[in-house]
Amino acid sequence: MSLKLDVKATNYGSLSKPNYTVEVELKASLRASPDEVHRACVEERFVSTRTVPTSPVVNFRGSMDGSKPYYRALVVDRGGTVYEYVVEARYKGGVSNVTYEPHVRPPSLRRLHPSYFKLLGFKVEDFEVNNYRFTAGLKRYEELHVEVYGGPNGGSSLQLRAREAGLSELRPPCDELISLLSRALERLGIAGLREVVGERVRGLG
Repeated sequence: MSLKLDVKATNYGSLSKPNYTVEVELKASLRASPDEVHRACVEERFVSTRTVPTSPVVNFRGSMDGSKPYYRALVVDRGGTVYEYVVEARYKGGVSNVTYEPHVRPPSLRRLHPSYFKLLGFKVEDFEVNNYRFTAGLKRYEELHVEVYGGPNGGSSLQLRAREAGLSELRPPCDELISLLSRALERLGIAGLREVVGERVRGLG
């Protein structure tokens, strides 16, 4: 496995009362296939109803500008039919507390959640998970994007971008989600991602 990690922190507060925005960008080449990576992400609940909602949610969409879906995957069913499965956020109303409803396409798969792909015989060729959670006024937010695509020799390429604003101390952004992803990668023989990210971020202080 090869790995490239970049971290950055900006203090928009003061030394006595810091207000950090922390960003992490990671690129990795994995021996596991996208389907194997997806399976591990499901088993460790990185891919779950928490990151891919099934009911209306508040102040939670795919990206800051609204252009990205919660989830997208290219999947193949048992019969060899290929689908692009997408879960998008549809605005339902609100100003300070904004409600979004997840919308699945194609309609024929709207009752199927990605956590059941393996059980129902779907193979994942590539996938992405996008989460943006925010508070009123955008003073605090967290944004995470993970993309996994097929790589050379049956492996895969993984890209992670995470950013969190409004932190009073230097710590990994989107820490709970990065922890889940780290546990998923441990199943594939890649240990310590969360610890490495934490060390690099704290080293900026």
